[in-house]
Amino acid sequence: MGLINYIKKPWVVFVIILALSTYVVYGQQYPRLEASQNVKLATIGGDNGNNAFTTNINARLSLEGFKNAYGSYLAGIAEYEYADLDGGKYNRWSLGIAGALKLNDRSKWTVRPSAQFGFIERTGTTMTGVFNVDVLFDIGRGWSILQSNSWTIRTDLENTPWRYSNKLGISKQLDL
Repeated sequence: MGLINYIKKPWVVFVIILALSTYVVYGQQYPRLEASQNVKLATIGGDNGNNAFTTNINARLSLEGFKNAYGSYLAGIAEYEYADLDGGKYNRWSLGIAGALKLNDRSKWTVRPSAQFGFIERTGTTMTGVFNVDVLFDIGRGWSILQSNSWTIRTDLENTPWRYSNKLGISKQLDL
C-alpha cells in the first residue's frame, strides 16, 4: 500500500487532528505567522506553462510549545496555499506537526522539519501529504527570514505525484 493510499484513510486524519489539539492547548504562548512565495514561479516561471510572477502564496500559522533551554520546540501547523496556475486555481489546506532544532540558545538559525496532511482543491478535492524542511534566520524583534523546502504529494496530478518547491518568505513570532 503506497503512502498516497495510506493518507486517504479517515482514521489517519482523526489521529492527526487529535495530536494537533494537544499542541493548540500547550502551544498558544508562542504563535507564529508566516508567508512565503514559490521562488521558481516568482522569478522564471514553472515547467508546465506558468509564466514568471505566477501567484503562489503560502500562509502558515505555527503554534509553538514545549520549548527547551536552547530554544528548540515542537509545533502544530495550519497551512493554506493558493496558486493561480495555468491549468487552474490551486488551493491546499493542511494540518501537521513540526520539530524545530537550534544548536544553542544564542543561535539565529532554526531548522524545522514537519509533516502535514490535508486537502487539495483544483479539478476536484483530494487528500494530500506535505513534508517540509524549513530554515529560519532570526533578524530581530520576532522577525525571521523563512526558506522552505517542500515535497507535496500532488494527488490532483496523475503523472507526477511528488512535487518539490522552494519557497522564500517572512515569519513573525507574535507576543501575547
